[in-house]
Amino acid sequence: RTTDMIDGFPAFELPLAHVLQEGSITVEYFERHGARLRTYELRHEGFRIWGATAAILHDFREVITR
Repeated sequence: RTTDMIDGFPAFELPLAHVLQEGSITVEYFERHGARLRTYELRHEGFRIWGATAAILHDFREVITR
């Protein structure tokens, strides 16, 4: 696999089939300043997609699979 760099960060392709796969997006929790926060996480080929990007992919999957 070839990974391009954009602004010093790796850029990669994420297949739509992986996003749509049941269980590919998980819910994780962490604490910050005493508050328990929820975040989404998606892993693909060693890459971790989390936070706002994973939340957007989660909501996208929810909309198109209705």
